Amino acid sequence: MARKVAITGASGFIGTALVRHFVSLGDTVYATDRLEPIAPLGAASFVVADLGNVAALSHALRDADIVLHMAAIPSIARAQDADYESANVVGTANVMDLALELGAKKIIHMSSSTVYGIPSSSPIDEDAPLEPGCAYSRSKLRAEHVARGYTAQGLDVTIIRPRVVVGPGRAGIFGLLFGFMRLGLPVPLVGGGNNLFQFTSIDDLVRVCETVSKLEHEGGKLRIYNIGSDVERSLRMDLEELLDVSGSRSRLVAVPSRPVRRLMQTLEIVNANPLVEEQYRIADVDFVLSTDRAKREIAFSPIHRNCDGLIAAWHWWMQQGGSGWADIARWWKPTQQNALQKRPGRE
Repeated sequence: MARKVAITGASGFIGTALVRHFVSLGDTVYATDRLEPIAPLGAASFVVADLGNVAALSHALRDADIVLHMAAIPSIARAQDADYESANVVGTANVMDLALELGAKKIIHMSSSTVYGIPSSSPIDEDAPLEPGCAYSRSKLRAEHVARGYTAQGLDVTIIRPRVVVGPGRAGIFGLLFGFMRLGLPVPLVGGGNNLFQFTSIDDLVRVCETVSKLEHEGGKLRIYNIGSDVERSLRMDLEELLDVSGSRSRLVAVPSRPVRRLMQTLEIVNANPLVEEQYRIADVDFVLSTDRAKREIAFSPIHRNCDGLIAAWHWWMQQGGSGWADIARWWKPTQQNALQKRPGRE
């Protein structure tokens, strides 16, 4: 039987993949985002609205059995604290209120691995201390608190904490990386890349959302799952395979961590930093989430290797054409994670 599924953040990188996947399952999908997609997604409706527009959200979530809440302002948006609070926390409360009011039974809430802060040990399980270190990650943790609070009112809530999600359409700092690769420029690798750095294939994340959506409804149930690829080798080795597959003339160049951090802080002062603080602070540390709980409880088994999503993102990027220098200029200081939305002007 076809289900009715509402997806917020539907033109985002993750949201786009989810809409297309749930449509392919035969579900009726109601999509909403503050920006339109660059191409039709096949949803039954697409409502253009932000999370503060309760009337529009009510229309978008009408009749939904399941709500997948993906919408959020990302860390690289470099937004003000109040904006993160408004969109990521208050916006989540608006979605939860409407889901409850309109009769949805199941909520899947996309959180972030950044709620753990800078890891001191790895792998990290779901019961590890939550020590978010920036406005974005603090807002995502508060959004989790909001979401879990609705289990007391009978909603079935699943919170997903993925590591860095990659695949076709992923932009942000990867747009800068791919620009360097196109031109054959040296690719700096903070600390040398001997650390373990986990990615999540968008395909694996979509499959997890499908699995959770099909679990038997349990009113008042709370589930929290880390999701990520299995990590079997260093970041340097993953990036070396990316360069090899791409045919790029680029080579990885190890740069010391401490001078890089000082440089990033200086660039931040003049508003020219290509990375946000959470990106350069974790660049040289082991950051791997334990996915044992998801493997045990929902039979999660990543079908993609840690580097596969990066390679898929590169191939997609090349299919779009363009100039390496233009990519570097466009993505030097990115403020969005994906290249799948209609946006005024350019980044």
